Amino acid sequence: MKHYLTIATITLLFAIWASIATSENTTESAGWPVSCQFDDECEKYGFRYQCINYTSSGNDSKWCRPNSVIVDDEYVYILDILLILVLFIGGSIAAGGGIGGGGVFVPVLILVGRFSPKDAVPLSNCLIGGASIANYLQMGRYKHPTANRPLIYYNLAMLMQPLALGGTVIGVILNEIFPDWLTLALLMLTLTVTIIRTSKKWLRLHRMESNTKLKKSDDSSLEELITNDYDSSSTISKDAEYDTLIKGEKYTPWYKVVLLFLVLIVVSVHSLMTGGKRGGSIIGIERCTSEYWGVLISLFPVLLILTIFIIRYLIKNESLKTRNGYSFQTGDIRWTKKKTIATGLISAFAGILSSLLGIGGGMVLSPVMLELHVLPEVTAATSSFMILFTSVSAISQFLVLGRLIFDYGVMLSIVGFFSSIAGQTALNWLVQKYQKKSYIVLFILVVIAASTILLGITGGLNLSSEIEEGAYLGFHEFC
Repeated sequence: MKHYLTIATITLLFAIWASIATSENTTESAGWPVSCQFDDECEKYGFRYQCINYTSSGNDSKWCRPNSVIVDDEYVYILDILLILVLFIGGSIAAGGGIGGGGVFVPVLILVGRFSPKDAVPLSNCLIGGASIANYLQMGRYKHPTANRPLIYYNLAMLMQPLALGGTVIGVILNEIFPDWLTLALLMLTLTVTIIRTSKKWLRLHRMESNTKLKKSDDSSLEELITNDYDSSSTISKDAEYDTLIKGEKYTPWYKVVLLFLVLIVVSVHSLMTGGKRGGSIIGIERCTSEYWGVLISLFPVLLILTIFIIRYLIKNESLKTRNGYSFQTGDIRWTKKKTIATGLISAFAGILSSLLGIGGGMVLSPVMLELHVLPEVTAATSSFMILFTSVSAISQFLVLGRLIFDYGVMLSIVGFFSSIAGQTALNWLVQKYQKKSYIVLFILVVIAASTILLGITGGLNLSSEIEEGAYLGFHEFC
């Protein structure tokens, strides 16, 4: 029941800032959408783009925007049906690995849906947002495979999430500035490196699972693959503080979930305060003024201070467990000062990539967790939980910037929700039937590999078209 209340709170929060954002700003941001007078001016962006009239703050203006979801055009209708089918299949596979799937969604939206890259990235985040809600409703009820505690690694999420959300603010800004070809090139580079690392992880785990001689007596070999080399055999007597800590870990730590909600609210309110390129700030500040930069920068010290307190909390609890002889489970992270700082910095980078490239953060977060030797099923659950926050944060900022096609965004959120349910159900059946957790890593690998191929095709076609048309290939102005 509490998980449904969690989702209801997110939905209510999203509805509030969506109504504010769409009423304040529905126009141009960083040169997109492009102003127009006639439909033929929009043909270069795709057949579904037309010169549509928008009314904002009492002023009428026209912009190149796609048709509505419901249109009296048989070809567009069939195209949308095909788009939904392809995205549903891709979303189901992505959900199995607990990753966003933006690397598949973005090129599919461009190649099949015929959206521009600037529209595909926000719509991709809508798919990811819908899928992450379904993932949390399912995985939030599961227990850790070897311990009496939730499957979601809340300590890891609590450390990574604040800086990841802060990274989405930077990523949205970079998305406005970077040309399309550079955005796609960076995404391909990121996914190529991730494929290499994840492939090695999957091959090692698959070989060990496939070894018919691997029995319960050989479990230490499997642990060597996915856990850290620490001895937790200390026999020092336990104290009351330790007992309280261990008892609390048996249940969902709602105070940690509330903390992440508060961080999400802070980041969302911050985006409403800064506004978009043509205004929309709820406090009336203009873009690129001294007040604007002051508000924009003010978010980061807050998130940094919060992260420092979280690091101190994790290190303190780690020390307490070690002193009292806690039996660390396979895949538990031993929180040292060096590891906590490195993890926080990596999460900030993942947040930047999430909103810059429209990949929901999962394609970076999941491989990072596997590198930290977190169990595959714990990785999938924790990544899905974190994506819920980063995707909603990115969506809110795209709304404020006037970059989201609202009707398509709602429709694709629903597609993402049900594709996630289908994917999780299928993967759970496979893992239970064949007793192979490597399937989870395989799902992650398949999605990332497919993303790289599709993005290579998309990038090549887009760059070729821009060169032929003599389009501007440089950076856009932010101010």
